[in-house]
Amino acid sequence: MTVLDQMMLYPVADDVLLAPGGRVVIRTYGVAHENGVTYRTWVTGVRDHPRYWRWVGYEDARTGHRRVLEWLTGRGPQPACAPAA
Repeated sequence: MTVLDQMMLYPVADDVLLAPGGRVVIRTYGVAHENGVTYRTWVTGVRDHPRYWRWVGYEDARTGHRRVLEWLTGRGPQPACAPAA
């Protein structure tokens, strides 16, 4: 059994954008661990590098996901990541 098999993932939001360079996938989810749940937004397909943001809680993750979408579509600034706990 791998570590990934032991992880509980809680989906928050998923979006796909079609861009001139290809497909951009934005996924926000919670990852359960022994200290609670941490939330992250992963973006793949941007400049050949995955990018991610971490969020403090569920509502922060939902808002953060929307801000990442706004940044990727040119409607807002790049969002800041929550500080590490």
